[in-house]
Amino acid sequence: MPSLRAAAVILALALAASACSRNEAARTRHDLGATGKDLAGAAHQAAANPGWARAGAALRRVGRDIGAGARTGAAKAELAAHQGARTTRAETHRLAGGARRAAHETRRANAG
Repeated sequence: MPSLRAAAVILALALAASACSRNEAARTRHDLGATGKDLAGAAHQAAANPGWARAGAALRRVGRDIGAGARTGAAKAELAAHQGARTTRAETHRLAGGARRAAHETRRANAG
């Protein structure tokens, strides 16, 4: 009989624990639901706030200005790179012509 009494006590404790667990789960669900509603309300208020709309518009303007400045800078850098390449190419051709003339004169001086 002692094992039957122990089983009854264990069963009673298990039922009490499961009842507490359900109650705690219900309170937790309720708290989470209330928190979700509070957060949704705060998000809605923030979205409807004209200050946020003005800040967003200002950020978009700044972004456009930064983009325009970056494009202008990139165009200037590209132009400078092309001009530098043309100058380098012209100088290389000039030096190569001088080297060819010097080589030709050296061959002629050594042949004669």
